[in-house]
Amino acid sequence: VVIISILSNSTLYPEGTVLIGLARDNENKKTKISARLAGRKGRNLREVLERVMQKTGGEFGGHHLAAGCNIDQEKESEFLSELKSHLELELVKI
Repeated sequence: VVIISILSNSTLYPEGTVLIGLARDNENKKTKISARLAGRKGRNLREVLERVMQKTGGEFGGHHLAAGCNIDQEKESEFLSELKSHLELELVKI
């Protein structure tokens, strides 16, 4: 989470780039996902995660620049696939 926040505030990525970080909790078999937006303009990350969570399940929260969620580890691939699909659809809409 901290690394993603640091990267989102750096000048390494163009404004509007979505950064995603995953951290596993093997004891509880959960994955914590952090989404950050580089800069101050771009997609509403809370809405993006909310849409993905409707399909994959899990808990989410946050706001337009920084959001996160927790999912079961076995849902990681499904989550990433849904997220990628959703972000690509968003790109087409722009």
